[in-house]
Amino acid sequence: MLSNIKNNIFFQDWGRNSHYLLTSGLLNRLKAWEGNDGKIYLPKGHCICEYSLKHKIDYDPYSDLHIVIFDGIKDYLEKTYFFEKYSHKNIHIHYVGKFDFFWNDIPNSNLLYNQDLNEFIKNLEEVKKNFLLHIHNIQGVSS
Repeated sequence: MLSNIKNNIFFQDWGRNSHYLLTSGLLNRLKAWEGNDGKIYLPKGHCICEYSLKHKIDYDPYSDLHIVIFDGIKDYLEKTYFFEKYSHKNIHIHYVGKFDFFWNDIPNSNLLYNQDLNEFIKNLEEVKKNFLLHIHNIQGVSS
């Protein structure tokens, strides 16, 4: 049984920022799903790290750590201690903003939001299908 239940991370710790995870299509790209219990499940070994990294969370059981960078290069540089600590893991960085000159040199880094409006609309439709129980509780996302 997959034990990677992330309900607390997504909607209690992330609070109003939870909509970034839904509207970006990140959960769909990671092949996450919402169970009948309303909790969000990720594939075994995957974890979306608490974005501020201020909470003491044991990431040792996970093989793939996904971290969202909201404030660009400055935010990335402030988190280098985390990347060094877990350098033996597969770290995936999902960032907001462009700055290709910087991100092209960072392994496993991808835009959180696709720049294509049609792709964004397609992501929203997929989110509405896959995360029905949570979509109505996120401000800024209409059903």
